[in-house]
Amino acid sequence: MPLCVATVVQNEAAWLPQWLEYHLLPHIGVSEFLMYDDESTDDTRGVLDRWTRAGAPVRQFSTASFARPYASTTLNEVAMCARPPLKNRSAGKPPYSHWCEYEQYFPQQIEMVRHAARVAAVACAWFAFVDVDEFVVHRGAAPLHRWLSSLDEDVGGVTLVHKTMMAEQRTAPELLLQTEQLVEPEFVQMYKCIVRRTAMHPRSVGSIHAIILRNGQRYVRDASLELAHFRYRDFEARYRKRYIGNGSKSHRLRTWRAQLNAARLRGAFVHQVHLLAHARRTERAVSRRLGLDNRSGPADRGVVVVAERRSGSTWFAQQTFGARSDVFYLYEPCRARSHLRDAVGTWFDEECVIVLQQALDCALPHATFARIRSDTAAVQLSSPGIFRSYRHFVRTCVRRMVAVKTVRVLDPRTLASAHTLVVHLERDADSVIASRRHMRLDTFGVREGQLHKRRGSNLTIRLEDARAAPAATAERLYGLLSLSRVEQAPRPRCKSPKRRSWDACANDAVH
Repeated sequence: MPLCVATVVQNEAAWLPQWLEYHLLPHIGVSEFLMYDDESTDDTRGVLDRWTRAGAPVRQFSTASFARPYASTTLNEVAMCARPPLKNRSAGKPPYSHWCEYEQYFPQQIEMVRHAARVAAVACAWFAFVDVDEFVVHRGAAPLHRWLSSLDEDVGGVTLVHKTMMAEQRTAPELLLQTEQLVEPEFVQMYKCIVRRTAMHPRSVGSIHAIILRNGQRYVRDASLELAHFRYRDFEARYRKRYIGNGSKSHRLRTWRAQLNAARLRGAFVHQVHLLAHARRTERAVSRRLGLDNRSGPADRGVVVVAERRSGSTWFAQQTFGARSDVFYLYEPCRARSHLRDAVGTWFDEECVIVLQQALDCALPHATFARIRSDTAAVQLSSPGIFRSYRHFVRTCVRRMVAVKTVRVLDPRTLASAHTLVVHLERDADSVIASRRHMRLDTFGVREGQLHKRRGSNLTIRLEDARAAPAATAERLYGLLSLSRVEQAPRPRCKSPKRRSWDACANDAVH
């Protein structure tokens, strides 16, 4: 189901590129942005125009065109709205006796909600009403738009809890690298929402924080969804915004600044590391959109070694990539989450492709990282020390070329890209079958599985050839990946790195 984002922007040119590209990444999967420019005086319109010309799904509107008779960004304006009962967030039945007039600080936001629901028609099944200083955090394995489509029909909205980030910068920073999160009591936390378009009330809006739903619809809250709110992002710029004035909003900013300084003094923060995983992907996406993605160094490349079980791929991947200090080598990241078995007898999880793509982009969610770290073999056979902490894991990944070994992908075509080389390691089918029989494993479909992987890979290497000439095979791969040929794998790691030799690894029956 398509997910759209609607927001009012004012003087956000410095922050828009990263915010747009982050929410376009597959883990969120926004289909369209409805951007309502509130008479910006910086280059906000220019940034949105550049992204539109570059193919980003951005539709632009002006608050002045629909927010009349309310002047844009006035401090206090009277607006009609419904103040719903807190019990069920429903507008109730006609004649809506609880309708009231009250001072609405941001009437353009209310009108934006009404306008977005009207102009989007059927193009947007779900709306996220978030600001440009707010990043949707989704920790689930499936993309957010897929997760939303799995909700029950009576779920009209999802609440997003603000996690207040402590980043304070005078110029546009790499926000996704800022991990300090303010510790706040839950009763002071704010909420935003993602709502189903057909569940929105036809007459009343309520507020941007909790859209009123039709009768019979309800909100839910899920632990995998949060909102990283960079409200301390740039105090000086916020003081200059027209809606601040000299009233309560200006006083609130001064209070926030005092709270931030006090929190830093007493260390009242934790590290919100879930956004950190997407920093590299967002940076690359911004560069591609601006036509600047011309890098071709080893750190911008990746390689996936795909094979069948009992094929010798553990030895091959370890000898070629596992002991290099300039390679981030990850052993079987899907092994800890495998739960499906395909028709040809290979352990195969359809979510494995998503996990591999995340690993190649150094965007592995924290929950997946924790699951892999619980697998003793993955920790022993991957690059040394990378599982020390999640922050160390991601930052090490960003600095090196990424290599992943897996036997749990049947069709690797979706992995091959300009940045990723897919290498199929193929062992003689009779040897694979004999090894499986010795281990009392299913031998059905070995040849068919090899054919699938051979067709979907960029390169096929026979294990027998690699064992006969390991140095020549490694040199060939290093050349394709622009890796230095000087550094060779100095020692084996296999299951018992201190006792096994490379010869023992070559004879090891594991995978």
